[in-house]
Amino acid sequence: MSNYWKNGLAVIMAGVMIVSGMVIYRSEGAEAVNYCVSEKCKAAQKALSEATEAEEAANKNVDTLEEKIKQLEANIRTMEASIEANEEIKQSLAEKIVETQKVLEEQQNALAELLVEIHFEKEVDPITLLAGSNSLSDFAEKQARSDTLKEQITTSAEQVRETKESLEAKKTQVQILIEDQESQKATIETDKAEQAELKKKYEDDADGYAAAAEEAKKTMIEEMAKQTVRYNSGGIVVASGTNSYGYKARCPQDNWRYVPINYFDSWGYYLCECTSYAAFKANERWGVSVSGWGDAKYWGGGALMRGYRVDGVPAKHTVGVQTGGTWGHVVWVEAVNGDGTVDISEYNNSTSSVSGSPADFGYRSHVPVGSYYYIHFE
Repeated sequence: MSNYWKNGLAVIMAGVMIVSGMVIYRSEGAEAVNYCVSEKCKAAQKALSEATEAEEAANKNVDTLEEKIKQLEANIRTMEASIEANEEIKQSLAEKIVETQKVLEEQQNALAELLVEIHFEKEVDPITLLAGSNSLSDFAEKQARSDTLKEQITTSAEQVRETKESLEAKKTQVQILIEDQESQKATIETDKAEQAELKKKYEDDADGYAAAAEEAKKTMIEEMAKQTVRYNSGGIVVASGTNSYGYKARCPQDNWRYVPINYFDSWGYYLCECTSYAAFKANERWGVSVSGWGDAKYWGGGALMRGYRVDGVPAKHTVGVQTGGTWGHVVWVEAVNGDGTVDISEYNNSTSSVSGSPADFGYRSHVPVGSYYYIHFE
């Protein structure tokens, strides 16, 4: 092992590596995520987090109110069914009252007729009445029947009257119950309307928070794109270029910038990022596993620790590393040109991206060699 390598390894173990005059700091398990370093971007990032939390809270309130409204609607349906049943009972009682009234009137008419007959019979001279009877027993029997019939009609009429009064009392009770249920139903409907209005407010709030979150996210992406351009400019953007990235169909939509969850590739890097693309290309060309190397700016240290050559000399099918910025940047060297430049392909550079999104494929030609140092896998 050369003294250069021994010294380099010693420095790496101490946490710092020097390659071609560039200082590289090594992190433990760091992950390449973004270029959100400006104050405006950080403010947007904070606003995004707060708006997202507020939106989630508002949506949770909407869900809670939705369940409460459903329960109130169920209570209203139950109350309506009960009112309908009591209305039927009330109608039935009303019909029975009418029938009972008819019976009562019949009984009263019969009693009136009997009283009329008795009245006229009483006006007849007793001697004449006695003469009209076959015997005294006939007279007594007729008188007894008359009294019994009178008593029966009177008793029956009284029973019918009591039945009618009982039916009317029940009808009154049912009517009171219906009115009470109608009042309860009205109270529930008022509560439901209030809950629906509150739900609408939270829905509007959630929409507002979602819009604020989207605006903050837009600001973040714009600021990160500026930062990306700042550290990854140079060369000529080429409209075409071969993109063999295995996850390209998922870019940029599955990148962390556009989804609320984090998608990772086979090596543990965020999809559609420069680290994920470079790791894929290294594995595709050389069969190596660039896993756990952390942010792009730490790849040189990770490569040295694993025995790969890292220097300022470019070669085709190497990984170019930049340490500028918060997270650094890595590219795949497609070609080395005779004029001291390289052609590179990359992800996470909005200036070269085919869609203008940082989380998409880009290709640049004639990039100055000194813009990177290079990891050799051969």
